[in-house]
Amino acid sequence: MLIFKYLYISMLIKNKYLKNYILIKKNNTISIKMSESARNIANFLKILSDPKRLDIIFLLKNGEMYSAQIEDATGLPQPTVSQHLKVLKNQNLITFEKRDRIKYYRIKDKFIFKILSSIRSYLININEEKIDTLQKSSIIDTLGM
Repeated sequence: MLIFKYLYISMLIKNKYLKNYILIKKNNTISIKMSESARNIANFLKILSDPKRLDIIFLLKNGEMYSAQIEDATGLPQPTVSQHLKVLKNQNLITFEKRDRIKYYRIKDKFIFKILSSIRSYLININEEKIDTLQKSSIIDTLGM
């Protein structure tokens, strides 16, 4: 069994599916540990997984805004907006400029929108494949096959 497991993992590595993971062999078992790179990607995606943070990112796509404008646009209370802005700032997704004691927030790098667009395209593809599969299976069910 261990030999097959090792061969399967070797095949995955050759196909570069596991290039962000580290293989660990201990007591005749092989385990997979997440590398620093994979951990960073996972943490980044956790930041983007909050719908309110995504709302803020998309609000800032059109230009800079200050906190009260973001509060009005999202309907979120000031402490919640401040917390989300802090998280986005700590991840270098947004930056701010202080003018007359007011912080004006903006997107640090517009490349984030290409990333989000790619994710959206990927999700659309997956959903289209699911729909195709469901349609094909319902046609087969209708034909009695």
